[in-house]
Amino acid sequence: MQPTQPCKTEADRLVYLCQKSGLTAIQFAENCGLSKSQLSHFMNGRRRLSREALEKLAQQDIDINWLLTGKSIRQEIVWINR
Repeated sequence: MQPTQPCKTEADRLVYLCQKSGLTAIQFAENCGLSKSQLSHFMNGRRRLSREALEKLAQQDIDINWLLTGKSIRQEIVWINR
């Protein structure tokens, strides 16, 4: 499932992933090993994703290239709810 509206920024793409997962922001953060405040800063564009956060998101099978650039080699953005 691709976003219906363009995700222009990392923050937009992170919000999209959270919505697509069907989880609350708190649940999404916990599943990814991030704190609620970290996720909030990333989703609101106050901070760029750190290397540590990217590694944690990659462990959830999130396409980091898409998250950072908006371009993906995958046909579909994948979220695995673990």
